[in-house]
Amino acid sequence: MYFKDQLLSHTGYLNEMTHKYVIHIVDFPRNNKLSKEKIGENESLAEAYNKEGRFPKILIIDHHQSRSQTINYTPGEEKEFLSALDL
Repeated sequence: MYFKDQLLSHTGYLNEMTHKYVIHIVDFPRNNKLSKEKIGENESLAEAYNKEGRFPKILIIDHHQSRSQTINYTPGEEKEFLSALDL
C-alpha cells in the first residue's frame, strides 16, 4: 500500500499527523492472510465508512465516530495531502 509505505513511513509526516489525528489503517491485503476476527472488523468498518468500495480511502473521523471529511491521496502529492489535513 503506497500510502502506508511511502507517506506513513516518513517520520516527519507521521509525527505531524499523529499530533492531530489517530491513524487506523484498514487493509484488505491480497497476499497476506488476516485472522477471521480482523477480516470481520475490517468488513464492518468498510461497510460503515466505504460503501462505494473505493481504495485507498482516507477518512477523517471525529471522536464521536462521525465522518467529517474524505481526503484523496495521490502518490507523489504528499504536500497537497498534508495541506488538506491542515498540517
